[in-house]
Amino acid sequence: MKGGGTKFTLMTFNVELLLELFKGHSGGFAEMITRETATFDSLTPHLKDDIKTKIDVFKRLFEGIDVACLQENVILPAADTGIYTNLLNHIGNLDIVASCHSHLFEWPISKQLYGILGKLSNSIYAKPAYIRKITLCDDACKIPTMNNTPRCFSEAILQIGDGTLRIASLHASGGRFDDIKALTLDSDTVVNTKIEQVRSVIETGSDIICGDFNTKLYSGETSNTDPYFKDLMKARFKIETGKADVVWNKEWDEEWNAFWSMNEETRWPLYETWMFGIDSVLKTAGYERAYGNEIGDTTLYGGTVDMVYYKPEKLYQVGKAERITDGVMASKDSGFPKYTPILSDHFPIKVQFEIK
Repeated sequence: MKGGGTKFTLMTFNVELLLELFKGHSGGFAEMITRETATFDSLTPHLKDDIKTKIDVFKRLFEGIDVACLQENVILPAADTGIYTNLLNHIGNLDIVASCHSHLFEWPISKQLYGILGKLSNSIYAKPAYIRKITLCDDACKIPTMNNTPRCFSEAILQIGDGTLRIASLHASGGRFDDIKALTLDSDTVVNTKIEQVRSVIETGSDIICGDFNTKLYSGETSNTDPYFKDLMKARFKIETGKADVVWNKEWDEEWNAFWSMNEETRWPLYETWMFGIDSVLKTAGYERAYGNEIGDTTLYGGTVDMVYYKPEKLYQVGKAERITDGVMASKDSGFPKYTPILSDHFPIKVQFEIK
């Protein structure tokens, strides 16, 4: 039976390096604000208005939120005095509590906006009254690497009411391209690395583990005509070649058939391991999932990849989790990806808990 413990609302949100906030009216990166033009006075009127409006809408997403776990956030050098600093250290009535530094920016757009010393990070924000200690971790919070791309998790200890909670924000390796590898030619490496990443966080004993797990929590029947995976392969080829559109490729048939030619006893355990393996590891460790794929897509490519897990002996979940959609991404009538980003390429999810 639920008691009179303190309630709080947690959000998990991959903010895509805040890149969408600084896009121009056209939605493209060409007129994005840069560090060389990092004053509003230097901007064209419509770009100035667009950025102000987006930042205001972005901040409103955090109204009523007590703890926010952000992935693909930004860490700037301590001496930085750019126009982003206040947004990164404070969001509404939330202060930054913990942040891990994954790696220096590699994308040209990220370097253009934040400079060459900015770092990709996972961060945790909380109301000042909840903050027990400030934790900035670098090497101590690194997790196993996949494809030579570093990953890390942030962790904070918060004093909420009479209870002390340990919360971790994770941005795991993977994504749509690794979905293909996990189901075809590179399954063992991809699956095992992901599981080790999650286990590294579990070992800290966090009461809540949330974030972008980069694994589509997929249920339902799949066949070798599933458009999700064929669209993923087409998307990969578009990125690699720069072509606007592609047709099915013979090489993909070889990869695809490598999976579907397995006998059923081999194929389906592999499928289950990838799609449900991460979930199973957390459940075996005593965590409960705050929601499943009934919450809907959490990324512009479709699927539920942003998750929240908690320890039921420490917390009650109050009501159902909520996916925040208004103003974050716009649905498309057809085509792939399924959405057009406005504030990010992920939807934020919020969950209310009560401390036992």
